[in-house]
Amino acid sequence: HEMAHQWFGDLVTMRWWDDLWLNESFAEYMGYRVTSEVTAFTDVWAEFALDRKAWGMAADQRTSTHPVAGNGARDAQEALTGFDGISYTKGAASLRQLNAYLGDEAFLAGVVDHLQRHSYGNATFADLVQSWEQASGKGVPGWADAWLRTSGVDTLACQLDGQGQAVITRRNGSPGDVSRPHAITVTSYDTDGRSTSTSLVITEPTTPVQLQVSGTSSLVLPDSGDQTWAKIALDEAATERAADTLATIGDPLARAVVWGSLREGLYDGLLDPQSYLSTLESALPAETDLAVEVILGAAPFAGAIGALGTYFAAPSHRDRLGEVADTLLTAAPPGSNRQLIAARAVIDTTRDVARLQRWLDGDVPSGLAVDDDLRWRVLIALCAQGVKSDTDIDAATARDTSSQGALHALRCRASIPTADAKARTWDSLTRDATLSNYQLYALAERFFHPEQIQLTSAYVSRYFEDIPDTAKIRTGWMVDRTAGLAYPRYAVTEGTVALADQCFDRTDLDTGLRRAVSDRTDDLRRVVTSRARFSGWVDPA
Repeated sequence: HEMAHQWFGDLVTMRWWDDLWLNESFAEYMGYRVTSEVTAFTDVWAEFALDRKAWGMAADQRTSTHPVAGNGARDAQEALTGFDGISYTKGAASLRQLNAYLGDEAFLAGVVDHLQRHSYGNATFADLVQSWEQASGKGVPGWADAWLRTSGVDTLACQLDGQGQAVITRRNGSPGDVSRPHAITVTSYDTDGRSTSTSLVITEPTTPVQLQVSGTSSLVLPDSGDQTWAKIALDEAATERAADTLATIGDPLARAVVWGSLREGLYDGLLDPQSYLSTLESALPAETDLAVEVILGAAPFAGAIGALGTYFAAPSHRDRLGEVADTLLTAAPPGSNRQLIAARAVIDTTRDVARLQRWLDGDVPSGLAVDDDLRWRVLIALCAQGVKSDTDIDAATARDTSSQGALHALRCRASIPTADAKARTWDSLTRDATLSNYQLYALAERFFHPEQIQLTSAYVSRYFEDIPDTAKIRTGWMVDRTAGLAYPRYAVTEGTVALADQCFDRTDLDTGLRRAVSDRTDDLRRVVTSRARFSGWVDPA
């Protein structure tokens, strides 16, 4: 990504901030493309589908969504809010789609023409579109208007007519009458592992597919090559047999598309969290290391552990994820990357403090190396469960005197489930103007905890009272990111949403902070919807 900026950003520089995507989308796209083609990491597009697209999809479904290009930033400060999952991930996915639409030769010819024509100078969105149009002979301005100057995400689904004929439906996810063409591959997967594919361009709400589907097909998957930016909707039957289907699909990128469909169904409140966990329990152990790390991990919007306390709120959910982690750990070869991934997941899910203490003392599975990062991860987990104190943290800090050690110590202190520890952490978050950005982020990300909801309940309303005023002592991303990380995301009630709405009535809210709080509130609304639908949950407030 950063190497790609030598061409997209350095050799040719955007004329103004409203073409920020010319830098970041291209660097994102080229970084993944070159890595997949010239290194040993040939499956990185699967990581893009599982992880990066989860980030971008969340951003594109919030009220703050915006087009990839031409957002009219008035100044650099306003442009900072555009460094998000749309400018990076949706932009990169749009370029990947344009490559499929134009063909690789025409796509690259347009890029080369653009770089040569504007070397050591500035260029605009229109300049690049012109280069692509000349290279391809296609109406690229119309494509660009539909894809890069609009917001929202379409939904693609497959229906069978009973005669073995597949039809792709496209549901417009943008305001107004927007019609995006989708150049995709559609693949039918049989229960015996065989597959049949065809490529086409979707231009209408319904498009017949020249693909005869056999009676043994378990799934007809639109966009099996993950070439477009769209949600892929599986029908109820396909969702129910997803675990069995995943076992028959050999292509990790196609499996990533299936996992992405399940993920979006979960976040849209259409898929029961219990069903998602059942598929994960059955299918994840057979996945690649990369997929296991993302799907099981703690990354927001992508990982199951990252959804503990929100979509996966019941104690049994944590236990089930812990059992998956244990299964993976037992089966992992000693010293392997998979063993480390599984060990981290065990630490993040287990309630067995005796086991964690043994690991902290060095009594770990054969082959597992306990470095400083893993040791701190264990200590943070023990602090959150209330069995470690400031004394233990001080001893760990004396052992690890690095800057990372100091940040981990802050995470430990913020995790301690006592009223005094929370009060000290909150005072630092809201009043201390001397803390660095990384110090603030460390405290913010550990203040609220899914198993400390009652302890921190008073801070839910205080968040909306105190956090806005932090813009008086801090600036830029420090304000925005701290507000996002410290958001009370585990207080999943209509009451929390109401407090946020009252906060938005304030006329003195910093622009970036307003965006950060609004984004997290949009995410919370989706969790509320899921719980109301699948848990019989009704907020009494």
